[in-house]
Amino acid sequence: MYTGSRCEQIINPCLSYPCIYGNCSLTSTTTPAYVCTCIHGYTGPTCAIPIDQCSSLPCGPYGTCTSLGNTYSCCCLPGYTGTNCNVLINYCSTNPCSTEGVLQCTTATAGTFICLCKAGYTGRYCETNINECASQPVSLFLKTSNELYGCSSVRMVVLA
Repeated sequence: MYTGSRCEQIINPCLSYPCIYGNCSLTSTTTPAYVCTCIHGYTGPTCAIPIDQCSSLPCGPYGTCTSLGNTYSCCCLPGYTGTNCNVLINYCSTNPCSTEGVLQCTTATAGTFICLCKAGYTGRYCETNINECASQPVSLFLKTSNELYGCSSVRMVVLA
């Protein structure tokens, strides 16, 4: 496109900033006489159409994606973390089980863990020491050399 009495001046269509989110370059092979090079996240002849950053499902099955122009954000379901919600939270890393009674803590599914108890312990967190002698009618706790408790029956003898 030219202007002037003898068409000696080139009209620069880029001076009107037609590329909303991109750079304008002059070209003589297209109409209009410019081409827009869009920045990441935008498309279209004038770079005015935002690309849906969530169309590729970057958050996977455990997150909800929000498109933010040239980037995205994931909101993870409970039990998951990471930029793309693909990391299962290890709840055992916070030591939720009783340190005295637990044999092993295992992250089961998203948001849950299981405390596997040592022999003689019970409860959700292996926090209850089972009194093995409670089921015996007459018993006495005896501390043994390895710090465990055992039961021993005691007979009461009545002398007349």
